[in-house]
Amino acid sequence: MILASAYYPYSADARFDFDYYRQQHLPMVLRLLGPFGLQRAEVVRGVPALDGATPRFLAVGQLYFTDLARLADGLAAHGDDILADVPNYTDLTPDIQLAEVLA
Repeated sequence: MILASAYYPYSADARFDFDYYRQQHLPMVLRLLGPFGLQRAEVVRGVPALDGATPRFLAVGQLYFTDLARLADGLAAHGDDILADVPNYTDLTPDIQLAEVLA
């Protein structure tokens, strides 16, 4: 399984609309990339550390795909549409990482 993660760095003055992300963006991504092996999607919100330090990331979006080739095909077909929606929920630029889920 392949995990595609979008890391949104913490910034005190950043705008991130979690409601829009959950109610609009993720359903759109699921609809567009579901036929390309997308198994599930989630968003996590950073919280302060136990010592009160700010989180490193404000949010992380995670997409789980069956394999890298299908992810690549899905992004080739719909990546521009997905990226065009980012300004609707944040003013941050996500840092994207691909990983292989081992367990």
